Amino acid sequence: MKRKSLIIFIVTSLILLSSIYGCGALATTPSPTEEESREVARNFLINAPTYKFDGMPETLKLVSSRKLDSASWEFVFEFTSSHSGYGDRTGKVVLQVLTPHTARLQVVNKKVTAAVLDDKWDEFNQKELP
Repeated sequence: MKRKSLIIFIVTSLILLSSIYGCGALATTPSPTEEESREVARNFLINAPTYKFDGMPETLKLVSSRKLDSASWEFVFEFTSSHSGYGDRTGKVVLQVLTPHTARLQVVNKKVTAAVLDDKWDEFNQKELP
């Protein structure tokens, strides 16, 4: 009987300790900083098809940043492309005209969840918005 009580005590103690330390670990996980999230957004944008095709690096600038909640940020960048259009336009007829773009990106827990250019183009999914 004592052995059964001892086993129950040990199991209960282990469950209690794991729940205390488990909650503590979750509570102390730091939220992504603005700098970390901004770098995630910037890296996504410079590697996305529209910018990668013909974005002019010297024109890329951060316009604004806004914290949405503890783990989410919104960033607005501006840049200029040397041709018209969106996405990878390889093999397509494009106008050789300087085209300004505004990119609005949302970053949640260091991952881009939305990327919209000029309120017209879903850069994340490579399609025109309705």
